[in-house]
Amino acid sequence: MTEGPRPEDLRAIASRYFTVVGLHYDEESVFLPIALRPVDEAFEKAFDDLRRELVPMGFIPMMVKDQGELGIYLARKPRVKYRSSKVNVLLLLITICTTVFAGTVAWAPYEDLDMFSGRSLLFGSLFFALPLMLILGVHELSHYLAARRHGVAASLPFFLPAFPPLGTFGAFISMRDPIPDRKALLDIGVSGPIAGFIMAIAVTFLGVWLTDVFAIPVPAETGGLVFLGTPLIFDAIWLAVGSTGNYLIHPTAFAGWVGFLVTALNLLPAGQLDGGHVSRALFGERSKYAGFAAVGVLGVLSMVSFQVDWSTGAVAVGSGYIGWIVFIFLILFLGLYHPPPLNDLTGLDARRKGLGALAILILVIAFVPVPMAQGTPEYGVDITADRYDDNVLLNGTVNYTLYIANTGNVGSDMRVNATVLDRGGGDEGWQLNLSRTKLFVPAGANRTVNLTVSPPATAIPGARSVAQVQAWPDGHKDKRRSVKMNTTVGHLRLEARPRSEVAVAEPPDFNTRAAFNLSLLNLQRVERAVPFNLSVSGDETWLDGQPRNFSVTLGALQDYTFQLNITPPQNTMPNDVRTFFVSAEESGNSSRVDRVALSVEMPALRILTVRTLPANSTSFVIPKGGAANVTLALDYWGNEDQSYDIRVRASAGLGVSFEPGPLTFHNGSTAVTRLLSLSVAPDSQRGLLSATVSFLFADDDQVRVEMDFTVLVE
Repeated sequence: MTEGPRPEDLRAIASRYFTVVGLHYDEESVFLPIALRPVDEAFEKAFDDLRRELVPMGFIPMMVKDQGELGIYLARKPRVKYRSSKVNVLLLLITICTTVFAGTVAWAPYEDLDMFSGRSLLFGSLFFALPLMLILGVHELSHYLAARRHGVAASLPFFLPAFPPLGTFGAFISMRDPIPDRKALLDIGVSGPIAGFIMAIAVTFLGVWLTDVFAIPVPAETGGLVFLGTPLIFDAIWLAVGSTGNYLIHPTAFAGWVGFLVTALNLLPAGQLDGGHVSRALFGERSKYAGFAAVGVLGVLSMVSFQVDWSTGAVAVGSGYIGWIVFIFLILFLGLYHPPPLNDLTGLDARRKGLGALAILILVIAFVPVPMAQGTPEYGVDITADRYDDNVLLNGTVNYTLYIANTGNVGSDMRVNATVLDRGGGDEGWQLNLSRTKLFVPAGANRTVNLTVSPPATAIPGARSVAQVQAWPDGHKDKRRSVKMNTTVGHLRLEARPRSEVAVAEPPDFNTRAAFNLSLLNLQRVERAVPFNLSVSGDETWLDGQPRNFSVTLGALQDYTFQLNITPPQNTMPNDVRTFFVSAEESGNSSRVDRVALSVEMPALRILTVRTLPANSTSFVIPKGGAANVTLALDYWGNEDQSYDIRVRASAGLGVSFEPGPLTFHNGSTAVTRLLSLSVAPDSQRGLLSATVSFLFADDDQVRVEMDFTVLVE
């Protein structure tokens, strides 16, 4: 050995920690046999102290045991030129860019925004890139700090960029010194996954909470080309937070999912992965079998997958995840064999064995057998309209709203066109105008298109057209769907505002009533007055007091407005809905007719009023020790059985008693009376006293009816 300490010097250094009984050396190494001694904590500390002294001198010690004899093998530390930290910074900046891009890609469809909008960039960075980089950063920083704590030189993290949807393949640090012992090996291996796992839990909790905050509903038919599997821990968090609606998953929750995936992959017990460190520390040389098993399991999962229904115990077999093949090649490329630590003789304490068991548990609950499943793109479209028949004024226009729904599982450009199929009446020149002829519709979503129909200038009342609107996914005309709209240049038009109403009970009689404003327009350009007959049909008990049939005469383009009141009987059950039809017909010509349908719903009624008998007897003059009585009449308007609680508040010295008996009203009951007594205590002061009697709904004490009384004590 021509450089550095001489073999004798190395023996002298080792002799300070162990009893050296020999010396053997060559140009690159030294072997020092040592006396047998218990392999305990003192032994472990002595070796670690020796390592910390020799490594800076360019030698790496390794404890070996052969045929019952102990020795220290000293190898010269190879000279390695490490890459500049500029590489770490460059990879970090690139990974920030790719995760920001992945966040933008995740956020744009979440809020249905343009991918390159400022909001997509800002919120994708804030809600996806930042939490994901925090998970990875905490993971690698924990590795780095654990290595430094054990005196093992380590590089700064190397972040690995990736294309969306993940944005990164994670990160790693390079160990520039051999691992001293099993304890250090486990500490360094387990620190990153545990820290990253905890951060991923926090991010996922936040993401599931934000899912409710943003509350973006899932479309009726969702879909896509890529479907995500979820680990047990992700499902548990989702159940624990308790999302209150069927909402799209927030990108922050997706960042947590990526964090769990990266943690689980790192914990696979193979080679130089974190799980390989943990396995080697726990099982020693036998850890190679765990590596073989990990590769074997990944090989099986690349071909088939298993899904368990925990409620029934049934197991469903599906297709595997081919991506595991790539990960198997990566493990084999890095090597299945994990080198032993410098001191492979001392074992682990109970605490570290517990940490190893925790790492195995994290692997189980964070692993996803099929992280992503490729779906088959399916194209489909459905088209509907807000209505399919309408009248148009002479020289006017009518607008139809069309709803283009993507029923496939992939977003697609939709083509739309409109044609006139039939021109009834022989009039040419009907004009159709679509607001858009091409639009992008995400999977499961729908968009609107407006169709404007204009009759020709020469049209006469009665002229009509049938317009057909077709929609299909671009490039897939075989998926084409169509609707037809019939437009007539009318002789008359009957309109109602609104067409659906919930009846309202109003004081003082609290009769329920739904009011509709109707108008009849004569579309005919004629010199003579035109008579029209109007009629109302429906449940006669709801039309009490309303005319069923009446007539009106209108000149050219004149209109007639009137109000129709529909009054459900008071005892009608809640949520009862009735439909009524109002028709207008030109007298003597039954082909010229228009009709509207009106819908009326009976609400739930719980109306209670209180009055005194005789009326307005709420103020009294009572001497000390005296009393006065008043009769309360309670009138109930309601179509539900209802009970009331009674509460009394009174000034000191004023007693209030109420005639006992339940205050329960039934559907159809109207009124009850109760006697109220006001008594003044003999020692009450002269002056004004007051009392308030409250009647509260038994199931809602915020709803009350109150009556106030005043008493002048003489």
